[in-house]
Amino acid sequence: MIDLLILMSLATASLYAAIQEARRDVSVTVGRRWGLLPYRLKLSRHICIYGPTRSGKTSFIRALARELAKNFVVTILDWHGEYVGLENVPSIPYSMLNLNLEEMPKKLLAEVLGHGLGLTEASMYLLYRVLRNARIETPQDILKAVDEYFAVTRAEAEMKAAILRRLEYVLTGLTSGIVDVRLLTEYSCSIDLSSLVVIEEKRLAASLILAMLYVYYMNNGLVRHTPRHFIIVEEAQNLLGQGSILDHILLELAKYGVRVILVTNVLPSSYILKHCTLVLFKVRPEQVERELIMSEELKTHLLSMSENEALVIEPGGIVRIIPIKDKGYVEHVRRSYVSNSEVIQEDIDNNEERSAMTSTNEQRQTRQKIETEEPRQEKPATSGGDGRQDLERYVKKLDEIEERIVLLRERLDEIERMLGYEEELLNKLVSKISE
Repeated sequence: MIDLLILMSLATASLYAAIQEARRDVSVTVGRRWGLLPYRLKLSRHICIYGPTRSGKTSFIRALARELAKNFVVTILDWHGEYVGLENVPSIPYSMLNLNLEEMPKKLLAEVLGHGLGLTEASMYLLYRVLRNARIETPQDILKAVDEYFAVTRAEAEMKAAILRRLEYVLTGLTSGIVDVRLLTEYSCSIDLSSLVVIEEKRLAASLILAMLYVYYMNNGLVRHTPRHFIIVEEAQNLLGQGSILDHILLELAKYGVRVILVTNVLPSSYILKHCTLVLFKVRPEQVERELIMSEELKTHLLSMSENEALVIEPGGIVRIIPIKDKGYVEHVRRSYVSNSEVIQEDIDNNEERSAMTSTNEQRQTRQKIETEEPRQEKPATSGGDGRQDLERYVKKLDEIEERIVLLRERLDEIERMLGYEEELLNKLVSKISE
């Protein structure tokens, strides 16, 4: 009887070990191989998505994020607002996040700030001395602590002035909202950073979010080999640097079951790449030969790869695939127009722009038809030209005003979509806050 119990225990332990091992090899479909067979990418490593601008990275990432969100928590650091409306991944503006910095170690906070602001080692050490005895809960507390610090030497005064100038320049856009960053470990969402105008603001905001997630997992001791949380970092080339604190954080997150997906148009250093599965879009051999070991196999693949293919480089080998794409994704174009000597930039979907142009053209055609069918009394000639010229200028100005109204209406619709977050997510967030 005892022997039977021992055998059953051993069998149970073996089965549990097999299940755990199978879970370690969890994967997701990222495309088709040979045009027919689905190709599943193992999720045991970080992922680096590399390709030039307009190579299809964003459409691929949208589709990948939608698939990952079915089984994991997904957080997207969205630099340009390109993930608004993504299924299963609601978008919230950065201003809604509550960056409670009280739990972050002061050394780590000083390192993150120093990396985000581009400080020297001496300035970073001074910043640490300023912060180590101060009570820091919000980004504004950092600014207050530096401002109130009494410099005892001229060198300190100069460094303090330089730090304060950069902090004032960057921290003005970093506010305290109602959504605790720790909720990002439980619910999928994309953080829209597009409202932050200066690149230093976006870099510091992304760095603080990554650091706070790292501190949360570290403090709770949530060590786990299988993935549970995916963080997609857009424009990752703006965060990474050889030996920086962000490099360390990204690599350390892996032990807590967090996988980072770096989306970049500049290959990171080999220090980062050796921990990543690499996916290449529309790349020539000369673009990557400095960072990658250019074997004959890799060179052959790069030279023969078509425009709609991508290359996956894993420890097991090199695979050429047709990547998945988000069918509902419409690429954005940047439109600029001038009004009252002020340049206003708007993001407009191609489909919406086409619709607006069609509507404007129809209005113009209707007005021209009325003008030709109904005789009108022309104005008397003036020194500046005849009445018809004045009328044409008036009609042209009217067209410009109507086009601006259409564009502004589309912008308002876009803002309403951003504010119309999924009711279920907001209810959960409010309930968490009330607890």
